[in-house]
Amino acid sequence: MKSFFQSLLCAVLFCVCMSQSTFAQLGADAIRGAAPVLDTTNKWTVKGSFGLNAAGLYISQWLGGGQNNVNILGLFAVSANYHSSTFSWDNALELGYGRTFLGNNLENNRKSDDRIILLSKAAVPIAPALRGIALVDFRTQFDRGVDYSKPTTPLISNLFAPAFLVGAVGAEWKPTDNFNILVAPLTGRMVIVGDAELSRAGAFGVTPGSTSRADVGALINAQYKQELVKDVTFQTRWNFFAPYSNISQVVIQGEALLVAKFWQYFNVSIAADYLYDPRILLPETRIAAQQFRLVPAFGFSYPF
Repeated sequence: MKSFFQSLLCAVLFCVCMSQSTFAQLGADAIRGAAPVLDTTNKWTVKGSFGLNAAGLYISQWLGGGQNNVNILGLFAVSANYHSSTFSWDNALELGYGRTFLGNNLENNRKSDDRIILLSKAAVPIAPALRGIALVDFRTQFDRGVDYSKPTTPLISNLFAPAFLVGAVGAEWKPTDNFNILVAPLTGRMVIVGDAELSRAGAFGVTPGSTSRADVGALINAQYKQELVKDVTFQTRWNFFAPYSNISQVVIQGEALLVAKFWQYFNVSIAADYLYDPRILLPETRIAAQQFRLVPAFGFSYPF
């Protein structure tokens, strides 16, 4: 455990030295429409939102089969952004946790969502539609994750296992308000595995017994956001990271969100996440996995 915290400290110092900021991205975009609560200098804007999503199934003597279930997901997001004519600094924190309750026994429940995302981006203008960028992106989770498809429900993730820390310096081209692309030839990416059991197993591509793996490479980030019709928005973000030690082992991460708002505080949404890391292998087959998640939801969101 001591070596884990040493690795975590080194990772934080590494990314701070590269960018001295924390990166705001797709997950924080969902709170940009919230009302500011602090803007005393006309340069700082603080916004936030709290959301609660729910879905479920109830059946009684249904011959087609099935099982009663209720899924509840809580979301919290806050951002603090500074903007002037010569410098901008966007910071965001996003937290999410959800559980699915199966049948009529509340003790029979499973984790359905779990995320901690801390993001920030500092920028200075270089030319029209072009900015110099320094960013940091940190991601982990609150709780243990297990494989429910196995009778023994083995542990597959935990707090800081994994944690992903990215620091990058580059340039961003933003020709319109809806689209931007970032190219960062100086990027550090660290995978942290702070759980002893998962570390011994070499989970998430670390050397067995190690608590971290660090790479230096290049990052390409593209974002797009568009209001399709009134109160219906679509946004997506894609990351491509190539380590210089093996340029062909590209890590691909994609996110997409479609939201339709109604009655001011309510919305229906479909969120999709994609992750491919050629060095994260499935325990059974020892081959790289394409990870995909699709989350439809009906929700309540309150800005503050």
